[in-house]
Amino acid sequence: MKRINRFLLLLSFLLLVSLLCIQKASLSAQWVKTNGPYGGYIHCFAIKDKNMFAGTEGSGIFISNDKGIRWKKVNSNLTSNNVYSLAIIGPNIFAGTSDGVFISTNNGGSWKLIDSALANTFVYFLARNGPDIFAGTSNGVILITNNGTKWSAVNTGLTSVNVNSIAISGSARARNIFAGTEDGVFLSINNGKRWSPVNDGLTNIQINSLAMKGTAIYAGTYGGGVFISTNNGKSWREANSGLANRYIYSLVVSDTNIFAGTEDGVFLSI
Repeated sequence: MKRINRFLLLLSFLLLVSLLCIQKASLSAQWVKTNGPYGGYIHCFAIKDKNMFAGTEGSGIFISNDKGIRWKKVNSNLTSNNVYSLAIIGPNIFAGTSDGVFISTNNGGSWKLIDSALANTFVYFLARNGPDIFAGTSNGVILITNNGTKWSAVNTGLTSVNVNSIAISGSARARNIFAGTEDGVFLSINNGKRWSPVNDGLTNIQINSLAMKGTAIYAGTYGGGVFISTNNGKSWREANSGLANRYIYSLVVSDTNIFAGTEDGVFLSI
């Protein structure tokens, strides 16, 4: 009887450990590689309806309408193939490049250069905040208002002016604006007037990309993989299970999926 009781106790313990391991595994990101696109580092993504756009280093812009199974180049009239940022604003697609900002009004069929104050600046990221746009550039954060006719630098508190990514969360009355820089993640709660560092738990602070999924924010780093914060950036933890390449250039959320663009193609978190 004692042996039976010990056996049942051991079996119960092993079952409990197994359940805890399964639960822990289910909370970690799992990644699988998609079929391309190939031809250059993937810097950025944008989602428009069922189409996913990928901006690359040296090969311009690709489009996929089947969740990354097939990709096609869409570079007509694009004078720079170094594409660092993509943004969807209404029916238009904006591309931030090493030659300024381009716009497409026909789903990537063709592109047109926009003459603006950003023409001589590397535009790494474009993020819409209501009627305004925050641009992460090689000269810090620029706030674009009045349909692109007014521009102003908003860099107070930033310790690095190389802003690679911007993510925005919260309600219209309480916006949280995150900036990913080469000196970590910064948060602004007053529309960019002032920034504060939020890097607790980040073991790599060279941030290439940020993405929001619900109330969680993901940070893609250069060499440290992906980190996640569920408390508005107060703390971070790794989310790299199955991620074979930890040099992350871009992140994007589509439905319940998270895509990571790396030096070795695109990985999907499932």
